[in-house]
Amino acid sequence: DDRVSGNVLENDSDPEGDTISVCGIGGETIGNVCVSIDVPEGGVAALCPNGTFTFDPNGDFESLGSEETFSLSLAYVTCDSQGLSDTALVTVEITGINDLIALDDSYTVTEDDRVSGN
Repeated sequence: DDRVSGNVLENDSDPEGDTISVCGIGGETIGNVCVSIDVPEGGVAALCPNGTFTFDPNGDFESLGSEETFSLSLAYVTCDSQGLSDTALVTVEITGINDLIALDDSYTVTEDDRVSGN
């Protein structure tokens, strides 16, 4: 499962030109530190005040078939230096892959004994 990362503030701006930062995600307030939350649909999201965003599927989407997709959206809050805020969404689309089903086998045998397996 690959992580995805980016910056949610890249396409956000303040009409008055004030500095903006992320101040909340999924109902959690972000102070001056990054916050990680368990996403109800699965995975773990981390968001920092500077907009840095990471989503880790955390093995929660293994049931997706090959090329099957699942989208989830998380609400985050931006705040400007004047105390005004607005809510936006970051959407992550997870695409299933054809997981390998064959595993390596290992047997231990003493000299002169037989080994068999399936």
